[in-house]
Amino acid sequence: MNLNANSLYYDINNIKSEVDFDTNVIEYLNAIGYVRRGRLVNYLMETHPNERGYSKKSIDRKLANMTKTGILTSLKYDELQKYGIKETDKRASYPIPKKTLKMKEDFDKTFSYLNSADVTTKKLILEEISRYERKYVLDPYQLDILAKHLDTESDELVDSLLEILFRYITEKDIEPSNTDTFLERLRSTLKHYKVSPDEYPMLRRHITWLLGYYKDSFVIEQLKMDAETLEYPSSVKCDYCDQLIAPFIAEHSLELFNFQMELKRKGKEEASEIISQIKDEASNPKPRLMEF
Repeated sequence: MNLNANSLYYDINNIKSEVDFDTNVIEYLNAIGYVRRGRLVNYLMETHPNERGYSKKSIDRKLANMTKTGILTSLKYDELQKYGIKETDKRASYPIPKKTLKMKEDFDKTFSYLNSADVTTKKLILEEISRYERKYVLDPYQLDILAKHLDTESDELVDSLLEILFRYITEKDIEPSNTDTFLERLRSTLKHYKVSPDEYPMLRRHITWLLGYYKDSFVIEQLKMDAETLEYPSSVKCDYCDQLIAPFIAEHSLELFNFQMELKRKGKEEASEIISQIKDEASNPKPRLMEF
């Protein structure tokens, strides 16, 4: 009786361990998106050190079982381009939940409506993205499609698009596939918004912070233009104060110093002071609050 009880106890715990493992894998892939198998294995080993069932051998066995039972599938090298994944190693494979493939098909179909959709429909599509964000990660090609619509006339929609793009690039490390085109669209959008709309104070900041993140010199030129031409340059100071843009501001310290001297010669003391304050922030950037 005791032997049977012990055996049953072992079986139950073994099943629970397998379920926990599957859950860990799915949750990680849903959060991170497309990742090489080796990176997934390393993540599981690092987050479960010395834990039973998380040796490399055990992880390989369990991942193989998840594939065998249809929970996972694996993207091979010749399939990666379809998902906007840049990979040079032809031996690379990317495990992915099978449910994700179906969701990609659904989202690709939904995204196809964007070109002809009115603003209301576009907002519904963004709601779908938010609704399934914990279960599906957009791929670089899908981010290209979102960026294409930054020229919409709706401030609310532009703000939402930028929020999604900013989060994917800076938190998920997933970028649009065409960086040059994306930066052109960011520059064009920044030119359109001399200041952020009152209802959407983060709109312009997301643009300038992303341009700083990509080390695009346009953001320095825009800073100089704002300081010199805006009636109240202090109104855009926060657009240039963030840990993402700080290193790029610091790299242009001499250029901005020379610009300050030019401003002072023109009698634009407030503008020069704003540049000083931005440079001070860049020299000692503060961690960004998660809630904007």
